Amino acid sequence: MFKTPMVELETKGLLDADYYVIRSIDYGWDDPTCVLWFAYYPKAKVLDVVGELYVRETTLDGIVNYIKAKEKELKLRPVMYSVGSPEMGNIQATSGSRFRLC
Repeated sequence: MFKTPMVELETKGLLDADYYVIRSIDYGWDDPTCVLWFAYYPKAKVLDVVGELYVRETTLDGIVNYIKAKEKELKLRPVMYSVGSPEMGNIQATSGSRFRLC
C-alpha cells in the first residue's frame, strides 16, 4: 500500500467511458488476501487502481462474498479479466470447493 498516491487526479472517478475491468487476487491466510480492481483505458494506455480489498484468515467462500459485495459497491462494468495466485486452484479443506467467481 502506498502512503500517498503516485499521481492524484483533481476529479475522482473514471478517466473515460472506454475501459476494461481487471481483477487481481493474491490469496493468503496468515498474510492478508489482497484483491485489486483496475480500470484499463486502451486509448490512453492507462491502468488505474479503482478498488482494493484486504482480508485475513477468511475462507475462500467468505472471500468470494466480500468480492461480490465490493463489486456491487464499485458499480463498474463486469470484470473482463481475473488473475490470481496459483493456490486459489487448490481445494479448500473446510468447504471442499475451489475459488470461483460467477
